Amino acid sequence: MLLQTIILYVLIFLLSTLILKTLFSFSSKHYKLPPSPFALPVVGHLHLLSPFMHHSFHMLSSRYGPLIHLRIGSVNCVVASSPEIAKELLKTNELTFSARKHTAAIDHLTYNSSFAFAPYGPYWKFIKKISTVELLGARTLGQFLPIKKPGVAGFRQAFA
Repeated sequence: MLLQTIILYVLIFLLSTLILKTLFSFSSKHYKLPPSPFALPVVGHLHLLSPFMHHSFHMLSSRYGPLIHLRIGSVNCVVASSPEIAKELLKTNELTFSARKHTAAIDHLTYNSSFAFAPYGPYWKFIKKISTVELLGARTLGQFLPIKKPGVAGFRQAFA
């Protein structure tokens, strides 16, 4: 009698997990991803990356093509190994890549006042324009020339 109830509970558990899995698989989004090598369950594709990452990416791109899907831990990544594909990806998805995640850590570290982590928009464009024209413009850099010349001369003597 006890064995029959245990078998019944196990069957109910298996049936309920199967039903829940099918329900959640229909609701989740399935993206059409580029080709990918074999991934391990927890670490993903970390076992394929060597300390010289560019060598690993070259090996993977020669085997799987110029666009590869890698999972680094639980983070999905797409690697574009040709300049043409990278340019196309960055051009068509410009706003997606230029948007920065806004977290509490950024607010805390920058005291809510950093334009480097500001969301892409009119404010960011304005601050970028002001900083490149006023801080990095030819006139401003020319004003620092008397300060830079002795430093550059000392640097050249040290490494000559």
